[in-house]
Amino acid sequence: MKPLLDADRSLANARSETDARGTYPLHVAAEFGQASAARLLLDYGADVTLLDCENDAIDGNNFPMPHWRIGKNREAIRLRGGVE
Repeated sequence: MKPLLDADRSLANARSETDARGTYPLHVAAEFGQASAARLLLDYGADVTLLDCENDAIDGNNFPMPHWRIGKNREAIRLRGGVE
C-alpha cells in the first residue's frame, strides 16, 4: 500500500468505487482491525471526518462499524484527533 500512496497521496482519501457504502480506506482498515494500515493512511493524510454513503465517519460520533471492531486502530485514529 505504501508504494501506491507514495505515488498518489490522494488515495488515502479515495472513496471506494466497489463498496456500496462508499467507504474510504481508513473505514476499511478500521473495520478489519488493520492498525498498521490505519497508521499508514493517517500518515498520508487520511481524513477521519469523511462520511460514507450512510453518513458514517471515523470521528468518534458515527463510527461505521461496532466499537469492538475499532480495537487496534483506536490508538492510530486518536493520533489524528478521531475516536476518543
